[in-house]
Formats: sequence, structure tokens, C-alpha cells
Amino acid sequence: MTPLRVASLVEGRLAGSSMRARPGPFSFQYGGLTAVAVGILLVGVATPALSGGGATGVACLLLLVFGLPHGALDIATIRRTAPNAQQLVVGTYLAAAAAMFVVWWATALAGLAIFYTVSIIHFADDWENDHEPFFGNAIALAFLSAPTILHGGDLQGLFVALTNDHRAALLADILELVAPVAIAVTLVGLATMRSPQRSIEGLCGLLAMLILPPVIGFAVFFCLFHSPRHFREGWAALGPNVASGTTVRVAAMTLAGFGIAAIIYAVSGQLRLPTGVFAASMMTLSVLTVPHMLLQRIVESGTVWARSRQSGFLAA
Repeated sequence: MTPLRVASLVEGRLAGSSMRARPGPFSFQYGGLTAVAVGILLVGVATPALSGGGATGVACLLLLVFGLPHGALDIATIRRTAPNAQQLVVGTYLAAAAAMFVVWWATALAGLAIFYTVSIIHFADDWENDHEPFFGNAIALAFLSAPTILHGGDLQGLFVALTNDHRAALLADILELVAPVAIAVTLVGLATMRSPQRSIEGLCGLLAMLILPPVIGFAVFFCLFHSPRHFREGWAALGPNVASGTTVRVAAMTLAGFGIAAIIYAVSGQLRLPTGVFAASMMTLSVLTVPHMLLQRIVESGTVWARSRQSGFLAA
């Protein structure tokens, strides 16, 4: 279950009923941007410049610009769904982010492995309403392993640069082994989807991850599909009477994310700009993704704690 759908879900459970979020609208705006995206992919095949450090740095910045806002809605969701346990929930949320940062700091190789695992689980939620979990996980795994087919060496280099550990190249080797099977299962899954638009959307995302350089392909998928879709769903889940300060809080949280990236860049010791920006952006996304994914459980646990505390207080 996507964490950003937690507002309507938690409210439904508190009311004694369960709700299931409806799938979001077609992320590429009903085919218009699909043509543009496919064109970009075809141009990207003949554009070696996309593999350069400058293009990688720009893609990382775009990941932060377009990726952080949908996670920034988490605070607004907490305010709406856990009004009696805000401090506890926010504290737990920040603790989860801090724990992920500590993992990166202690052993970057473990941080990378956790980030990839969490990302597969998180991206699988994008297809929850289209297929069974098996296909959702296969599609997510195909997206994240597809770069190894044409850009395996580049991905190995990125993993080693990110972790400063040559053993990280083994992760790329593992992904290369599973990529053909995951892609084959994904093509079957996309072909059997009820919505042709969703099939095209998934195919465009897969092509981006397969053809374009790894960071560029991930930026195309994340910025054109994942983040806009979940931002719309998260905003809708807040209800029609969204507080006037929500936009300000989203902007503030996004800027805070950039602050985290700047701190990571400063303390990572990376002197080369493209490598440092890549490392800082990936670590920032992972640090914020872990609590983002756990939001539903954090809110539910905090709400239960607040209700039990209130019941105990009233009983006393």
C-alpha cells in the first residue's frame, strides 16, 4: 500500500470501514507526453552527452526537485491523520530517517543494498491496482535492473563511486543476472493489463531505464511517472479542505531535503562535483524514502498509542 494513500485509508479504518485508493490518472497525460518521452528515448540513443558528468549532475538535481515534493506531503498527512499523536509520529518518522543515514555512514554498501530493496518494494506499489503483487514486484525489479543490459559497466562504476567499495559492483552483477527474467515477466504483465494507457506508461518507463544512461533513465521514470502520480494521490488524499499552509509546508520540507543533500555532500568528502552530487542525491532519496514507506505503519502505531493513552487516562 502506497504510504501517501494513508490519509483516506487510516480515516476509513478509524471509522470502522476499509477503503482502497483508486488508481491515479495516466501520468503522461493521456498520450501527449508519451510521444515526447518516446522521442526523448530515441534521441538519447544517439546522444553520448547524456553519459557525461554534467548530464548526470543535472539529472540528480531534477530527482531532488521533482522527487522531494511528493514525500514532503507526509507531514501534512500526519497532521490530518494523527492529530493527537503528531509529536510521537513526527519523532518516529525523523528517527527512521536518521537510522538510514547512520546505516549509510557506517557501511555504505549496506545502505545501497537496503535502498535498492526498499525501492523495489516502493515502486511495486505503483502497479498495485493493475496487477497482483507478483507482477508489481517483477515490474519494479525490471525497472531497476534494466540498466545492466546496456549500461552494466556504468552502473557498476556508479555503485562503486556511491559506496567507495569495489564490492558494490557485485550488486550490479546480481541485477544483470535477474534482469532478463524480470523484463520478460514485465512484458507479459504489461501486455495483460486492462488499461492500454498504463501499459504504454510502463513500457515507456522500462525503455527509459533500458536505453538511457542509468541516472538519466531513472530521472525520466521518477520525474515523469512516480513522483507526479503520488503527489496527485497524496494531495487528493488530504481531502477537499486542504489547509492553506500545506503548500508552504511542502516547499519548506522540499528545501529541508535539499539541506540534507547539501550536508551529505559536505561531509562525504567527495571533491569531484558530479560524483558528489550523485552520492548526495541518492543518499538523500534513500534517507527520506525509508520513513516515507513506513508512514502508514508509523501513523497507525502512533494513533493506537494515543488512543490507548487517552483511554487509560480517562479510566484513571
